[in-house]
Amino acid sequence: DSTGDWSSDVCSSDLCGTSGCVCIASSFCTSVTQLIGTQGVLLGISGSLAFCPCLVFADQWFDKRKGLAFGVIGSGAGLGGVFLPVLINALLHNVGFAKTMRIGACMLFGIGTPLSYFVRPRLPPSATEKKPLWNLRAVRSGFFLLNQTASIIQGAGYYLPGIYLPHFTREVFGASTWLSTLSLMLFNQIGERRVGKECME
Repeated sequence: DSTGDWSSDVCSSDLCGTSGCVCIASSFCTSVTQLIGTQGVLLGISGSLAFCPCLVFADQWFDKRKGLAFGVIGSGAGLGGVFLPVLINALLHNVGFAKTMRIGACMLFGIGTPLSYFVRPRLPPSATEKKPLWNLRAVRSGFFLLNQTASIIQGAGYYLPGIYLPHFTREVFGASTWLSTLSLMLFNQIGERRVGKECME
């Protein structure tokens, strides 16, 4: 019942189950509201649950090269942002939205299952000290609320432009589907490489 064991289990079940189920559920969406609920809310929550243990456990495994480790994590997201727009765009044009979401679910399950095995803490859980799963006092603290507010504002300024970038390049500049996808690829690569570089510094 330790915090470390709980975090590892959450990451495994999230990558292999919840995220895949959300993608499958979104394949049956028939309205924008349903899509926001699945892709926006549920996938966002499940992705957060998968990402947090990776950061917590990376901090345990690295000491002298901790900056490099977090830099690689940050840059790796940009690498996925280069290939995924091309893959998703090709799938959408060839097999449609529903099958694209189901293929994505299979990818999450197929990749997440073996990799989640390696997401584990280095330090064993304390045999004497039992920490509560939720620390509500920390959630109500002013520091936490200020940090979360800043994170939301930063995230809105960083991620929202990428969502509308392909549409913007098509409508304003008359770019083709390939060029609009390329703009998103470059945005992901440059942005995440910058995050990775800041982590390493």
